[in-house]
Amino acid sequence: MVTWFEVLVNHEKKHVEVTGHNIPIKRYRREQRVNFCEFDIPDGAVCHVYRHIQTRPDIQEMKFYKLQDGKFVPLADGCAADFSRFFLSDFKGYSFQMTL
Repeated sequence: MVTWFEVLVNHEKKHVEVTGHNIPIKRYRREQRVNFCEFDIPDGAVCHVYRHIQTRPDIQEMKFYKLQDGKFVPLADGCAADFSRFFLSDFKGYSFQMTL
């Protein structure tokens, strides 16, 4: 699953609203027991990917990244709820509302 985050800041009310948008799979194929998924990801958007890596032992991957000029830029490891802690540190003292 891939999610990108929309951030709305109201400086007057000291409030930040973060909305996560799931990106649907554009194309899917399976080759030699490996799944390949293609997504349309907006350029410059901070995204979170959550994917299953392995069954035994069960391993999941959770990463933040962005596409900058068509290139993959890794940002951080963590769950989607960590978005405000990783990327909104400039808004200390603001209230947050996060919708995933």
